[in-house]
Amino acid sequence: NTNDPDGAAFILSIEINVVGAVVVTGNGVEIVAGDDTPSLSDHTAFGSVPQDGTAIERTFTITNDGTETIALSNLTVPTGFSIVDGLVTELVADASDTIVIRLDSTTAGDKAGPVSFDTPHQTVTFAIAGTVLGPGTVTGQVWLDADADGTLNDGETGVVGATVFVDVNGNGLLDDDPAEPRRITVADDPGTTEVDEAGTFEFDALAA
Repeated sequence: NTNDPDGAAFILSIEINVVGAVVVTGNGVEIVAGDDTPSLSDHTAFGSVPQDGTAIERTFTITNDGTETIALSNLTVPTGFSIVDGLVTELVADASDTIVIRLDSTTAGDKAGPVSFDTPHQTVTFAIAGTVLGPGTVTGQVWLDADADGTLNDGETGVVGATVFVDVNGNGLLDDDPAEPRRITVADDPGTTEVDEAGTFEFDALAA
């Protein structure tokens, strides 16, 4: 409707500017802000490294998908991880910067928690996780490799209840005399929302 006595129509043009929209990717896969489930496909799950072994590093790309320059600050990582390459202080529109995060291998144990950094409009977080293996420890995951590429991808799930064994005598069979070490892959623990344990196993105190 219009108050114009001549009944002329008005065209109202509205322009919406996205001032500062930050997009985070790992391994070319977008990581949704607030994501609390680390994944191998986007490199938020670092996997495992032997204690005092070569540390695992992962690179994440931060892109300003908005229309104006934004400030970036206060990058933090969980205990057990360190920042190899941090953020720039400002990021112009359509530009990207990378951060490099290392899973330190000095102390054995499971490491997990949020990566966090600030923009003028929000605090961006996403969870990462990794494991540093103590002496004689082997961990892994059994999953249904739907595309047969040897990599655990989004949509592929861990196999619960599978038997994994150490083939001590190399005959390709699970032997009971003598008993070879074996584990049953576990189900996901709903109490640990930061990581999906489905299909995982762990051997410890293995003989060299």
